[in-house]
Amino acid sequence: LTHLFAQGPAPKPPFGPGVCGIDPTPAAAPLSCVSHKYCESGVSTARLVRIASRSKAPINVPLLAVIEAISEPSVACVNADGLYAGKPCFDYSALVPGGALPPGGETAERTWSFTNPSALPFTLTIRVLGSLGGDGWLPAGALADDGEGVGRTPGAIEIDKVEYLIRVPGVALAQVDVETDGKTERFQELSAPRCGTPGVPGMPSIPVFTQFVAVPLGAKIEVAVKPGEPVTYNGMRVMPLQSDQVDYDGVEPSPFYIRKEYSVDAFYPESLWSVDTGIIRGMRIAVIRVALGQFNGATGVLRLYPELQVYVEFPGAQDKAPSSFALDETRAPGFERILGATLINESLAVAGFDAVVGGRSPWEAFRDCLIITAPAFWDQAAELAEWKTERGLRTVIASTDSTGTTAAGIADYIRSVYSFRRIEYVILFGDAEHIPTFQGSTHPWNPPDGHSPLHIGTDLFYATLDGAGDFLPDLAVGRISVNTADEAQRIVNRIKNYEGALFMASDFFAHPVLAAYFQDGYPKDGKTEKGYVRTCEDIVTYLDGRGYDPTRVYTAFADVDPRWYSDGSDIPDYLKRPTFAWDGTGGDVVDAINAGTFLVGHRDHGARGGWSHPSFTSAMADGLANGDTRLPLMFSLNCQTGWFDCETDEAGYGTSSTLECFAERLLRAPAGGALAVITPTRNSPSLGNDQILRGMIDCVWPTFLPDFPGWGDAEAEVLAGSRRIGHIMNYGKYYLWAHYGDETAGEPNLDDISYARFQAELYQCLGDPTINLRTKSVQIAVVSASRVEALLSSYHFDLPPEFHGAVVSVLEGDEILGQAVARDGAVDMKLRRSLLGLPGTMLNVECEGFQPVSVPIQFTIKRALYALRVPREKAGPTNVAAYAVDADGRFKLLQTAAAAGPGVQQCCPSGFAGSASHLFAGANQGSQIAMFAFKDDGSLAAVHGSPFTTVGQQVAYLAVDRAGTRLFARTGDTQLEFFQISPDGLSPLWKPYDVEPAARALATFEAFGSEWLYVGQTGNRMGVRVYQVFAEGPKEVQFFDLGALASRPGFAMAVARERRLLYLLDLDAGIFVFGIDAATGRLALRVKEPIPVGGFSVALCLARDEEFLYATLPLSPKVPEIVMFSLGEDGIPERIGVQQSCPDIQSLATSNDDALLYGASRADDGICVWPIAKNGTLGTPAFVPDAEGEPAPQMLWAR
Repeated sequence: LTHLFAQGPAPKPPFGPGVCGIDPTPAAAPLSCVSHKYCESGVSTARLVRIASRSKAPINVPLLAVIEAISEPSVACVNADGLYAGKPCFDYSALVPGGALPPGGETAERTWSFTNPSALPFTLTIRVLGSLGGDGWLPAGALADDGEGVGRTPGAIEIDKVEYLIRVPGVALAQVDVETDGKTERFQELSAPRCGTPGVPGMPSIPVFTQFVAVPLGAKIEVAVKPGEPVTYNGMRVMPLQSDQVDYDGVEPSPFYIRKEYSVDAFYPESLWSVDTGIIRGMRIAVIRVALGQFNGATGVLRLYPELQVYVEFPGAQDKAPSSFALDETRAPGFERILGATLINESLAVAGFDAVVGGRSPWEAFRDCLIITAPAFWDQAAELAEWKTERGLRTVIASTDSTGTTAAGIADYIRSVYSFRRIEYVILFGDAEHIPTFQGSTHPWNPPDGHSPLHIGTDLFYATLDGAGDFLPDLAVGRISVNTADEAQRIVNRIKNYEGALFMASDFFAHPVLAAYFQDGYPKDGKTEKGYVRTCEDIVTYLDGRGYDPTRVYTAFADVDPRWYSDGSDIPDYLKRPTFAWDGTGGDVVDAINAGTFLVGHRDHGARGGWSHPSFTSAMADGLANGDTRLPLMFSLNCQTGWFDCETDEAGYGTSSTLECFAERLLRAPAGGALAVITPTRNSPSLGNDQILRGMIDCVWPTFLPDFPGWGDAEAEVLAGSRRIGHIMNYGKYYLWAHYGDETAGEPNLDDISYARFQAELYQCLGDPTINLRTKSVQIAVVSASRVEALLSSYHFDLPPEFHGAVVSVLEGDEILGQAVARDGAVDMKLRRSLLGLPGTMLNVECEGFQPVSVPIQFTIKRALYALRVPREKAGPTNVAAYAVDADGRFKLLQTAAAAGPGVQQCCPSGFAGSASHLFAGANQGSQIAMFAFKDDGSLAAVHGSPFTTVGQQVAYLAVDRAGTRLFARTGDTQLEFFQISPDGLSPLWKPYDVEPAARALATFEAFGSEWLYVGQTGNRMGVRVYQVFAEGPKEVQFFDLGALASRPGFAMAVARERRLLYLLDLDAGIFVFGIDAATGRLALRVKEPIPVGGFSVALCLARDEEFLYATLPLSPKVPEIVMFSLGEDGIPERIGVQQSCPDIQSLATSNDDALLYGASRADDGICVWPIAKNGTLGTPAFVPDAEGEPAPQMLWAR
């Protein structure tokens, strides 16, 4: 039976349930196809015919061959056994020994006789009817090979649409006998490789193909599915979806469940597709699930679709990839990788990963880590933070003294740091009594009675950032569960040993360990009830094909003869007794770990104290002797082995507050143990355990599940980063979301949560989530970085060619300035700011298979300063002086470039602002803006068309957005003008915007893809106006009225972007400090009163590291002074001293390394220069006289 599907009238009794027919196309072999063509010249024709089965399923009697049609009307069959549906038929039932034709079996021959009076060629169309008798394969495609997995072929992939074709060769079938109401009922359980079975418990369980798709920001999602012509099976009884069973010996299986709606005369599911959406790191993800078929429980008809064409459209999408899909502020390298490995449209949504790591948005590109520690482990956490930063992961620490000691308070703190730092990883340093965990949803299966309202201990909600109901992690969170400083130090040492990779020989990576139990109990028939062995053996087979030599620790009871997996397929012959012993023990696991292995996985039952089969206990974990360098990542996928919160869980669980769970014992073992353990905290569902393990293995080796990723697996494998342990766990959770969807988790389910959320809460990472899992032996390579030019923001470094895929970081002190992925022996990166050339600047290289490299960068020092020089006495032309400033602070005039004029004079400020590429100078008494491009030597080149004309007069204040694409100008006293910046010059964006009189200084701020402009205002209404800048123009969102607090505010402003603070200088009152709401751009005073400067002040300067603030005090009683402020952790200025100044300082600027403070003195016709100490204090100033004297320096800008 080449194919088992029926078309046309359904078979009638006596054939019974499950009767199917065949109707394939002709094939070359005459006895294995259905339609035969032959010619005879005689009056009568006789042929010997036998039936050969090519099905995976046994075919039960009755077995009939029906002549559906004869092409020549004059030809007739003369010896048929009878008629079926009016057609001649032959009964082959007596020729089937035992009543079932086995897979690959053949019947004996029978003679078919015909009359052919005209001796014409004729064709027979034959249909063979039989009854499916066991497990097997139901083809959906006429020429499909049985067992072939469901495939997906991408079509059009564009910003506003995605198309793909799902190809369905067929589904696997397993016969399941269920006891209901005292009788046995047979169901057919359907499954398909690469597909899950999400749905409604109690309704027919139909395999579903899942695809992740990124949805553009602001767009809707519309889905249509066009199925091919279905293949129809009659007399089926599809198994209803059952709640998953837990991997804990003490919990009874849930009773068989079938809904009343199962038998309604309608096809289920009603719609072939469904869509679920969620948000991960600001990117909206749609999970599109397409059912491979439909089933009618009333008629027993199953439809399978050989092809399903899927059309996804995004109305409202804008063509701005990759920013169409996620804001730069929310993106992070590790999440880009794992999302890129799942999305069908990753080429647009992730843009090959370089959009973030490669530096097109460098200031948001860094993988940052937050460590929250109990005070008792502060020293160890600080050591770990320093190590992580050296490895290219900018890490900050907070004590629970600062975060609070409640789970909700700590989560709020993490969210606040996320909004400021864009962290990607969180390490919780301490056991549950030191850093609490959440008590999550009520557990569907709670011992002892399954009905107690007890909750899941979970760290998930430290990782979710999108409000109530969110269960998709936006952060990679792990817990270093320790109780003493000695335990903490031991684990920190182990992390440094592992990441330092000074020890890892090839044998450490040769033998990954997979342990599993063949559960065959009711009845003991050689067929396992669970997927434990199948899951592990699929992994073993895959790793064996990649050159590993996996160690199997499989076990079964002595009276069990393992022969079939739970889906009815044969286990390999090499796993059958007596070839394979099935006698693995916990001692074998201990021996394998002690011998050295990088990976251990387990599938079976478990408890707080260890694995059930093979029995591997906490006491055995304590005795591990693999040392502090040969530590495996362990996937302990069973029940309860990660129950780390025994000290703080609910009393109803009956746990001892002194109990440390199996995973904690592995982590803390004194002479060895595990690097980290990914494991559930409570009873966990069996199928979910299998699926998350498959997903996590696919994260490490992206070709394990070839159709789950959406992008090129070969490329994914060479890129480091997707193997960080926290991301491995998150990827597994996303995989579960794809396969379970909204399916309700178990009965009872007091919170009505889905399986996907239930399991997202269950699984925890005990260990450091930032560790990059190593999967092969470590080599050593030499890297150098010499004769590097400073003062640039884009760099090229040559690397050994074998470093393809390495993550390369540039560190200046403890600050990571940029990261990029190396390809083909080189790396290009754009830094968040110019490289200053300071001693100790390092190039760090992390590459899979190599020892980490950290080398000093050897520089030639270079600084540049630009001074806008204007006439002192009357309006006239102006120019810009470009200076090179060496490491000792010596000035060299590079150039004097003509700027705007003649309408400029010293009477009031002139607009002067710059970006990474351009410098702009305004005419304070005219209507011009000069624009220059920076040359490599620091000199200036006037942009063609400069100066550019403004609508209004008095271009006294300018501001450039952070991206360097927009210029804002205050012209006149009451007007704002807006320009688009390009290499070709300035072009007006929108019509000028009128404001109230006395508008002054400008500043910009960007966050979450939005941009705001701040305008200081004096005069009758004193304060700050806030405008949100939209594509269609600015819109005022706030006027912060300072009222009686102010005297003459708004002449100088500075924005601390990292701190989200705005500092506003009032000439008389001092410095106002505002907090900026990153979501709305609105301002709120951080302190009620302005911070006094000490008198009249006209200039304000924020250090580039946002640690110090400087203000002029030109009317000091003795000599002019500069007032110095430290900003501290809260950003509130605290006066730390004063230093002598040159007279009449109009403008201040710091050098790009925060080593020098410059001041423009119009009275002395020169530039005052102060050295800046590390504590922010200023040294004795030096004076650099202006060489020409007239015009004199007024405004400064440094790079």
